[in-house]
Amino acid sequence: TAGLITTNGANANITVSPMGYMPTKDSHPLLIDGRPYRFSSGIIELQDGRGLYNLVTIDDYTFRHLVGFFGLSPQESSGLLDKLHDYQAKNGAVQHLNGANRDAYVRAGRPPPRNAQLITPWETYRVMGGDTYPALWSGPNTFADLTDVTPDNSGFNPNTAPAALLSTLPGVDQNAVDKILRVRQVGPIASLGELERLTGTVIPLDPFSVTALPGSTLRAEMAFPESPLTRVVFYSLPPVGRTPYRIEYVVDVPQKPQLRAELARSDLQQFPAFGPAP
Repeated sequence: TAGLITTNGANANITVSPMGYMPTKDSHPLLIDGRPYRFSSGIIELQDGRGLYNLVTIDDYTFRHLVGFFGLSPQESSGLLDKLHDYQAKNGAVQHLNGANRDAYVRAGRPPPRNAQLITPWETYRVMGGDTYPALWSGPNTFADLTDVTPDNSGFNPNTAPAALLSTLPGVDQNAVDKILRVRQVGPIASLGELERLTGTVIPLDPFSVTALPGSTLRAEMAFPESPLTRVVFYSLPPVGRTPYRIEYVVDVPQKPQLRAELARSDLQQFPAFGPAP
């Protein structure tokens, strides 16, 4: 991973560590698990993309647990997943059992599906049926907060995953989530076996998918007291060359109450200033 240069006089290289943070020479670790940092008069939260649920590689079982967190039944989950598959299918004539092809959108008076990969997690709202479950789009943790749409960001990092997403893992209850949050503050959870021993349950994930390494994508959320909106910027690091981070998308969303509360805090760690990458 390309290094960064601090502007605090130390001029020290900063690299992403296996624990999912970018340590500076003379400051506390910079964690990328979605926690807030003071940034000018506002706050910034950095989230490792590998700590999110990837909508590019979805299956019925894990998707059912994900949307079950928002109150959807297994039947509702299967229907929404089929429609999500049809929305992204390049051949729009194909339709899953509980899906919806282009003709179904036209009959319903809705904009037709793009028949291409999702651009942002919020595009799921346009999927037939995606707007019929308000719980997916409201509350302290929304469907878009927990998901990623980047195709080259494979793997899952339990060290940077939001607590809400950890609770959607099959077989993981709140006690297990609390254990994960405590342990990862001390050292990284590096394998599925370690995660299962920690939680005391068998977690039906690909054993090769669980990793302690951060991914090639990073979500930054910035909020300021003078604005009612939060700016969400999703970056990716190209796999080769010395090209800087590429911006995949920028979205302005309504500022949530918990962000307002964080803006008023006086105990937040200061986000360090960085210079250009070498």
